[in-house]
Amino acid sequence: MATTRAATFSAKIRTLSDFHSRILNQQQVPSSAEMVTTLRYFQQTLVSFLKDIPSERSSLFEKYSSENAIVRSGLYPNLNYSGLFYGIVNLLDAFPMISSAQTAIAEAILDTLKALYFFLDRECIEQLPLLLASQLGVFPSEVDRRLVHLLCDCIFPYSFGEGVNGRVSVPAVLILVLHHSADNSLHTLIIERLAYRLPDLYSDLLTVIASGTSESRIAAVNLLFHYWPLLYPGIMLRRTVQYRVQAWSSPQCQNTQCVEKGPSTCLTYEPSICANLGDSAPPMFICHNCQESVTSSTTEPLHYLSQPLPGCNSSNRIAKGTCFDEDCIRSNGHVPLRLCEECFNALHPVENIRAYEHNRHSGHGSVWGTPYERVMVEAIVKLLRETSSKLTELSADGESAKRPKWLRQLEGGRELGREIDPLSDERRMLSRFGIWLMVAHCPPVTEATPSSVGYLLGALFQWFSTTALLPNDAMGQTLEQLKADFGCDWLNQALSNHYEVFINELLPQQLEPLYGNIEDTIWDERFVRKEIMRDGLSKLLALAPYDIISITTWSRVMPHWLHSLNNDLVSEEDLLELKVPISKLFEPDLCALSFEPQRLYEFLAIRLHSNSYEEILKALDWLHLLSRIDIRISLELLLEMFSNSLRQIPLPTSGELLVQQKQPQHRDNESKPVDGVNSGLASPESRENKIMEEEEPENAENSQQTLEGPMAAQLVMTDILAQQIKLAGGASAMTSASLLEHLFSLIAALLEYQPEERFIENGWPHTCRDPEGDQFADCLRCQQALFLYQVLLQVLEQFCPKEESRLDALNYGDETARDFADWLSEASSSVHQQQPQGVVADGNSPRPSPSPRALSSSPAGHTFFGSPITQKRQQQQPVQKTSTPLIKARQEVSTPSAEMVGALPTDDVDSASEQVAAFSFAEQSPMGVACISATVIGGLLQQQEAALTEKNASEAVDGEGKIKIGRTEQKEEQRIFWETSVGRFRFSLEQLPAQLRLTYVLLKNIEREPDPDVQFFLLSMLKYLFLHRECLLNARKEQEHRGFLVWIQENLLIPRLWSLLRSDYSHVGQMATPLLLHAITLPLGDDVFWESVNAEFTSSEWERRLKAVDRVLVLAHFVPPAAVRSNRTLLTSLSCAFSHLIVSVHDPNPAVAQKALLLLEALPRSSLTLICHCLEAQFDSCILDRPLIIARIHLLSVLLPEENLLSWDFFIQRFETLSLEAHLKAQQNAGADASMHFLQDLLHSDPMSDVYQRKVTTRSSDAQ
Repeated sequence: MATTRAATFSAKIRTLSDFHSRILNQQQVPSSAEMVTTLRYFQQTLVSFLKDIPSERSSLFEKYSSENAIVRSGLYPNLNYSGLFYGIVNLLDAFPMISSAQTAIAEAILDTLKALYFFLDRECIEQLPLLLASQLGVFPSEVDRRLVHLLCDCIFPYSFGEGVNGRVSVPAVLILVLHHSADNSLHTLIIERLAYRLPDLYSDLLTVIASGTSESRIAAVNLLFHYWPLLYPGIMLRRTVQYRVQAWSSPQCQNTQCVEKGPSTCLTYEPSICANLGDSAPPMFICHNCQESVTSSTTEPLHYLSQPLPGCNSSNRIAKGTCFDEDCIRSNGHVPLRLCEECFNALHPVENIRAYEHNRHSGHGSVWGTPYERVMVEAIVKLLRETSSKLTELSADGESAKRPKWLRQLEGGRELGREIDPLSDERRMLSRFGIWLMVAHCPPVTEATPSSVGYLLGALFQWFSTTALLPNDAMGQTLEQLKADFGCDWLNQALSNHYEVFINELLPQQLEPLYGNIEDTIWDERFVRKEIMRDGLSKLLALAPYDIISITTWSRVMPHWLHSLNNDLVSEEDLLELKVPISKLFEPDLCALSFEPQRLYEFLAIRLHSNSYEEILKALDWLHLLSRIDIRISLELLLEMFSNSLRQIPLPTSGELLVQQKQPQHRDNESKPVDGVNSGLASPESRENKIMEEEEPENAENSQQTLEGPMAAQLVMTDILAQQIKLAGGASAMTSASLLEHLFSLIAALLEYQPEERFIENGWPHTCRDPEGDQFADCLRCQQALFLYQVLLQVLEQFCPKEESRLDALNYGDETARDFADWLSEASSSVHQQQPQGVVADGNSPRPSPSPRALSSSPAGHTFFGSPITQKRQQQQPVQKTSTPLIKARQEVSTPSAEMVGALPTDDVDSASEQVAAFSFAEQSPMGVACISATVIGGLLQQQEAALTEKNASEAVDGEGKIKIGRTEQKEEQRIFWETSVGRFRFSLEQLPAQLRLTYVLLKNIEREPDPDVQFFLLSMLKYLFLHRECLLNARKEQEHRGFLVWIQENLLIPRLWSLLRSDYSHVGQMATPLLLHAITLPLGDDVFWESVNAEFTSSEWERRLKAVDRVLVLAHFVPPAAVRSNRTLLTSLSCAFSHLIVSVHDPNPAVAQKALLLLEALPRSSLTLICHCLEAQFDSCILDRPLIIARIHLLSVLLPEENLLSWDFFIQRFETLSLEAHLKAQQNAGADASMHFLQDLLHSDPMSDVYQRKVTTRSSDAQ
C-alpha cells in the first residue's frame, strides 16, 4: 500500500515536470484541467496526511524548529516532498506562458504550497517566502490577496522559527509586495502582520527604502511615517497627503460548515480540525460564530487574530507608536493599539518591566551610533536621489525640465509613444521624506560619523542641483520651500561641525577604473568624466544662491575644480560643453554667490603673488582655462593681479623644471579614514593632494609645454591678456586713461627681463649659436620671445591710432621746439650765474644765432665729417683742425628746474669731479636746442678727448651685433641721476609714464634678442609707440620728461637702432629705418646720429668701417624720399652718412672699399637720386661744405657713369645760388646804397614775387 502510494506520488511529480517541458516547448500543451487536477491531487494527499497527526503536535505547525525535525518527519510518510516543491517551482517558471485559466491554476498552486510547507526541509522553507512574493505581478491580481495572506499568516510565521533563515527574506518580500500590489490594504496587512511578530521591522522598512524600487519606496516611506511618525512639529505641519494608507480587512471564516462566512477573529493550528473542517493545512481562520464549536472539538487553545488598527481618541492626534503585544491588544479586542505619546507612556512605564518589553513600535531619535545608522543613511540618500533619477530626459542646458507639466506629458507620452507615468510627481516628491528623515534622525552634530555625514552631503548637494531644474509649479515650490526651511539649516550646521567633510564633498570626484585596472573599465571613461564634472559644477551652482558657500570655502574648492578641468578633460569640445555652468560661477553678471565679484579670483591672486614658480604657473593655467571658454574677467582685476605677480616673479631653473616634468605621478587608490573611522571616505587633505598631483597620461605632454622655458609665466599671461581684451571688445573696452596706462605698464613689466647673468646661472642661455642646432628654431628663449612679442604687438596695435606720423610734418621751428631750446638756455644761464672764482666762461650767449652745419671739418685731421656741435667752434677757430667734435669738461651746475642737479660746493670740486655733469660748449643747432656752456679747467682738454675716444669705442657694435654701453650696464631701475652730454638729470624710471617705461624696456631688450624675427616684432612695437602714439613727441612737450628723452637719445635710441641696419636681415633694417629717422628729428637726435656715423667711419678698426658701410646702404634702400625731401634736419644728417659712404670706396682696407663699391653699384635709381638730393641740400645750406660736396658728387658720377648723376641742371641751379649770394655780399659791402638796387638772379625773375623774396631771404640767412 505504501509502495503504491509512493509510486503514484512520484509519477504525479513526473507529470508535473512533464507539464513544464510541454509548456516551454509548446508541444501538446496540457490543458488547465489537467494541471488543476494534478495539483488538487497533491493537495488532497497532503491534507490526508495531516488528519493522522495528533492534536498535541499542533505546535509544530506554528514555527519551524530544527530540534523537532526528527519528530516532525516521523508524523507523515517519507515521500519525495522536495521533488514536488521543485516541480511546482518549474511550473511557476512556465506560468506566464499559460494562456487559459490562470486564476484557477494560481489558486491550486497556492493551496498545494500551503499544504506542502509542513513537509519541506529547511532549504526549501527558506526559499518559500521569496518564491511566493515573486509571483506578484505574474499571477492574476485576483489572487494577490490570497497570496499575501498566505505569506503573512502561514509562511512567514513558520519560517521565523529556530534553525531557518526566513527572516532575511523580509526586506525582499516587502519590496515585491509594495512594488507589485496596487491594493494599499495589502501593504498595511503585511506591515501589521510583520510588526506583530518582528520587533525590528523598522530596520526592514528602511532597507526597502534604501534598496527597493521607486514604486516600493513610495509606499514604504509613507508607511514608515504612518506607523513610526516623526516627533518633529515643523515636519508634521508641512506634510501633505500623498499616499493614502488603507486599512486591511480580516479574512473570511475558512470553516466549510460556516454559513455566514463572517470576518475571522481567531485561528487554529490543530491539524485534524484544519483538515476536516477547512480542507486545508494549518492555520485555519475561524469567525466568532464558529469559535465555540471548534473549541469544543479540540483541547488546543485558539490563537486570537490581530485586528486592523483603530483611530486614537486622544486630544493630541499625533501618534507616537503602536503596540502589538498580546497583553495590550487582549483588552482591545485583539486590535493593536496605535497610541499617542501620553497613552504610549502610560501603558508601557519603565517601572513595569513586562509592559516595557512589549512588542511595540515607536519613532526613533538620532541614529548616530545605533544599528539603524547605516540603513537610515542609505534610505535618506535613495529618497533624495529619487528627484534626479526620475526627471524628464533633459537637454544639455536642462531647459526641458522647466516646461509645463502638460507639455512634458504630451511630449513624453503621446509624441514619443511612451506611456505617461502617473506616479512621476509622486516619485519626485519622495525627496521630501528624505529631507525630513535627515533632519529628524541624522543631525550633523559633532558626534556624527564623518563618512555618513559626507555621504548625506553628497546626496543633498545633488538634490539641490536637480530640484533647481524643476518647473515653478506647486511641486517645485514645495521642494524649494524645503530648502529654506530645513536644507540650508542642516547644511550650515554641517559646515560648522564637519567643515573638512563639507569641503571634501564639494571637490571634484575622481574616476577610478574597475578593480584598479584600466583594461577592466566597461564604460566610456571620457563621457563619464565629463558627466561627473557637469554634475559637480551643477552642485556648486545650486548652492550659490543660499549663502552657503563662503569666500573661504570658495578659495579651497575652486583650485581643485580648475585643476581637474584643466587635466581631466581630454579635448576642447568637452571643455566647451561645460562652458555654461562655469560661466554661471565666474561671470559677475551670472554668479549668485554672496560675496563681491572681485573676490571670485582672490585665490588666484594669492597664488600669483607667491614666490613659488610652480604655483604661479598653476594659477595662470587656470586663468587660461577660463579664457579658453570665453569667461570674461575684469580687465582692472586682471591687470592688477598680473602686475603684482610680475613684481616678484622668480626665474626658474632648468633643472628644477626638468625634475617636475620627470617626476612620476601615481594614483593613491587607498582612501584614508576620517577621524579613525574606516569608512571609505578619504580625508580632505589626502584627497586634495591626490587631485592636485594627479596627472592623466594623455595630458602630461600638454601640461609640460607650459612648464618649459624661463618665460613660461609671461607667455601664459600674454595669451590670457590678449584673449580677455578680445572678449571685452578690444579698444572699446579701454575707455579709461588710467586703465590704458595700466595696460602699457603691464606690457613693460612682461618684457622686463632679469639680468643675463641670472639666465645663464639658472641654465637658460641662448643656444642660437649652437652649430649642431637649427639656429633660432632650436633656441627655447628665442621661441618664447617670438611668441611673446608677436602677441603683445597685436595687443598694442589695438590701442594705437591707425595713422602714423609723417616725417615731413615734423618741423622743429614750432613752439614746442622753441620751448625745448628755452629750457636748455635757462639751465645754461644758471650755470653762468654760479661759476666759481678762477673759472672763465666763454663769451657765447645762451641763445646764439643759428649757423649752417659744416661737413668739411673732421675730427683728428681726417677728411671725414665732423659733428654739428663742433661746427660753430670750427667757424670761430678755423686754424684748429684737430679739435674734437664734442668737447666735455667738468663744471658746476645749478638750475631752478627740478630735473637738473644742484651745484656742488666749491670745496668739493676735486672730490666730486667724477660725479658732476659734463656739458658741451655752447652751440646752437638749427633746430633751436641750446647747449649749456662749459668751463674748461686747466689742461683737461686732452684728457677729455681721450675719454671721448674710449666712450666711442665702448659704444661700438661687437662681432655679435650687440651694443656695449658702459653707462647702461648699471642697475638703472634704481638710479635717480642720469648723466648726458648736456647735463645731469634727475628722474626715476618708475615715475615715468607707462609708454616711456615701455620704450625704455624695449630698447634695452634689443641687445638681448638675437633672433631677427623677435627684433622685427620688437621694432614694430616701437613703431606703434613712436609713430602712432607719438610718445617721444609728447615727452618733448612735457618738461619733466625731457631729461629722459635726452638720455635715451644718447644711450639707447639712436645707437641701438643704428646697430639694427643689417643687410642680412633686411626686414629688420626696413622696420628700423623709419624709427631711426624719427629719432633724428627729435631734439639732439641729429647730434647723436652724427657722432655714431663719424665714430664708425673714422674708426681704426676695419670691421667697424665695414659694418658702417653696410648700415648706410640699408639706410639708403629704405629711406622714404618723399618724407626726407621736406625735412632739413634729415637731409643734413643723411648727407653726412652718404658722404662717408661715397668716400669709403677709397678706404685703405680693400674689403671695405670693395663692399662700398659693389653696394653703390647695386643701389636702385631712387636711392641714388635721394643721395644726390641730400648732398645738394647740404651744398645749398652750408658754404664751407661746397667743395667737399662737389668732390663727393663727382666721385659718385665717376663710380656710376651710367647713372648721369652730375648734369648741367645741377650747375645751373648752383650758379643761381652763387649769383644770389654774390649780390647779397656786394649789397652788404655797399652799406646804405644797397637799398637802391634790386637783386637779380640768372633767370631774371620778378624781384617782387613771393618766391623770389623767399629765395633771397634763405640765401641771406645762409650767408650769415
